Amino acid sequence: PMFYINGKEKYPPMEFVVADNDMLNRYEQTMLLIAIFKNYGYDMNKIKLLVQENCEHCSYDFKMDENGDYIFANEIYDFIKSNC
Repeated sequence: PMFYINGKEKYPPMEFVVADNDMLNRYEQTMLLIAIFKNYGYDMNKIKLLVQENCEHCSYDFKMDENGDYIFANEIYDFIKSNC
């Protein structure tokens, strides 16, 4: 997607999610994508980076908190709710 970012478009708030033990270079790729938005003057307050700890690629999808709620689903819900 980084080749489609430019300074002309208006982009919505975004949340980027990576695991701390994700696929090789996934974190660096995500940071490069975020840097491209910054380079084009995107409001960096509209970007949220979430690094899931003690996880492999997408293994955080089904982790639950102490109440039995899905942590990742709640994170997405909170992000959407805070940006509507």
